Amino acid sequence: MRRVLMVSAILFLIGCSSTKIALGDYKLVPIKKSTNIPSKDVMESKSMKIVVLNIDDHLNQTSKEANLGYAMSSELSSELVKTKRVEVLKRLDKPVFLKELQQVELAQKYAVDIENTNYLLTGEITDAKFINRFHPSSKRTQGGHTPSWVAYRGCIKGTINLFQLPSMQIQEVFPFEECSQDREPVLNPRDMKKKSPELIRKSIAEILEDIVPQMNRYFKPKGYIYAMRSNGKKKIIQTTLTRTLGAIRGSEVDIVKVEKQKNPITKKEESIEIMIGRGTISDYITDEYSFVIIDELKGDIHIGDMVKVVD
Repeated sequence: MRRVLMVSAILFLIGCSSTKIALGDYKLVPIKKSTNIPSKDVMESKSMKIVVLNIDDHLNQTSKEANLGYAMSSELSSELVKTKRVEVLKRLDKPVFLKELQQVELAQKYAVDIENTNYLLTGEITDAKFINRFHPSSKRTQGGHTPSWVAYRGCIKGTINLFQLPSMQIQEVFPFEECSQDREPVLNPRDMKKKSPELIRKSIAEILEDIVPQMNRYFKPKGYIYAMRSNGKKKIIQTTLTRTLGAIRGSEVDIVKVEKQKNPITKKEESIEIMIGRGTISDYITDEYSFVIIDELKGDIHIGDMVKVVD
């Protein structure tokens, strides 16, 4: 046991020493700006910025009556904020239809600052239903009767869609289908509930419990590169990934560049992220910046390239 503890301590010290840098030993290395460098506001952002548009519930009368679009977008915003990975800039209460997201007028119509926002979330509810089933009183095998009762089910089906901004390129579609159940004693089937918006809305929490963790892989802590230094043996990059954004000493990061290409089918310009290296966050972390030690590199680094924390 003592030997295991000693080995663990040695490995810990080796890990700490390998991420420790003496900044005075490193000299600046000139690097060019990326042709796809993000705006100054994006590079200086202290958190991942998201806009949540009201989920479209007009396809189904039951979903409209239960106000599911508003309820789901509201709960989605709350759950995302709890992760502390994102900042929800805006949650629109107006009905938003998915087809309109393809229009250039989105920013003007909904007053969304697309250029300085990372992602947009919306979706649609394709089906919602309330089911009631009366169970009459029945005799028990050991005597007596089981009183009559009603079983209720409230179900929702649809998708939540994640768009990257400002390209409006769809990143992923998260399908969902969930039902909530309830029951109550009822003597006469005429007295059972004909609708229950509350029961239908109850399914939202379970849906988001599954979907939000899946979304979080898009909201990993990230920063932008704006300087590089070298001591002749090692190279380090200065990034906007700060302590408050989630920079932790020893964490691995992917070094990523963004390229733009035209989709031959949609004719729209799309952003593609290409991994060009891997690094480790050093001990030099502040509330303004951090330094990353480059471990592997397969291409040139430019100002505006990204570092993304690896889970």
